[in-house]
Amino acid sequence: VLEGHRARPLLIANRHITMPVEQLKVAIAALDVTALTLDTVEVLLKLVPKQEEIDALTPLQGQAADLADADQFMLNLLSIPGLGRKLAVMRFMDDWKEVVEGVERPAEAVIATASALKTSPKVRRLFEVLLALGNYMNSAKRGGAHGFKINALDRVCDMKSPDKKTSLLRYVDKVVGERFPEVREWASDLCFLDAAASTSLQTLRADMRALQRGLEACEAEHKENPNHAKLPGFVSQARGVVDRAAEALTKMGAIFEETVAFYGENPKTADPADFFAVFHRLSLGFKRAERENVEAARKELEAAKAPIRPKKGAHKRNQSNARLVGEVYSGAIDDLISGLRKHRFVNQVTCD
Repeated sequence: VLEGHRARPLLIANRHITMPVEQLKVAIAALDVTALTLDTVEVLLKLVPKQEEIDALTPLQGQAADLADADQFMLNLLSIPGLGRKLAVMRFMDDWKEVVEGVERPAEAVIATASALKTSPKVRRLFEVLLALGNYMNSAKRGGAHGFKINALDRVCDMKSPDKKTSLLRYVDKVVGERFPEVREWASDLCFLDAAASTSLQTLRADMRALQRGLEACEAEHKENPNHAKLPGFVSQARGVVDRAAEALTKMGAIFEETVAFYGENPKTADPADFFAVFHRLSLGFKRAERENVEAARKELEAAKAPIRPKKGAHKRNQSNARLVGEVYSGAIDDLISGLRKHRFVNQVTCD
């Protein structure tokens, strides 16, 4: 009766499920998730009879012995009342806690990271330093800027010296280390940054919808079987936990949108994975720059123990670099930061 594309998976499932049919019916009716594995439940969900199959097989119930194995197996499934709903309930009961955790943990990571990006004094000072250095470097070309888009942080990570031997981040690390040492640990205020940068808002919302559908199936089954041994307590417990996860997701969305707008981006199109990835790359870049500076300092110390005759012109170049660095260190950064703080725009972009 059944077409080949339906008969084949039914035969495979029939061989895979070694439990006698009557025991299978009892397990599904009792919503016994200990008797059926999640894999088995998933297989059976794909085999729930369609209406045209019900119409074709129901008149043949008295002739079951004469039917093919696949048809007989489908007839047995037809005899289980509310099969699709019961299987959906069993799937939900088996993995709902894991799905809830998959919503709540990323939501908490986004909430913590988004909040820290708005309130962390270290993050604020870091961006002030970056903006001041950018203005210092571009002062002869464009004049002073009062802020920057976060995609500029990627350019900061990529910018190297003409000879490719050092980078802007290495220089910033030196400035921060000598002038604002506490800022070097700015990423410690974003302790969930890695998790936040791996969070997809679309995936979280899809998981939340799946939780709601699963719980609705449980509630529907409870109405059909109000005296079921397991359902009343389970539905009550699950409803509280799922509602809590929904509240966490709503809170996450609100705080994330506030932070995105705070940084001058569009909260309607931003996704946590893309937004936080910019700061994650900056964090990795700073760690790399710090390691490179430590290694360079070690090599300089070793070279100092075995002095060599300086090359012609090296002294002048060193003096020139010293004057440049000295000029920045002697107050240019502080003056630029002080000037920037007088503008309301900077206060909005960096921190309240």
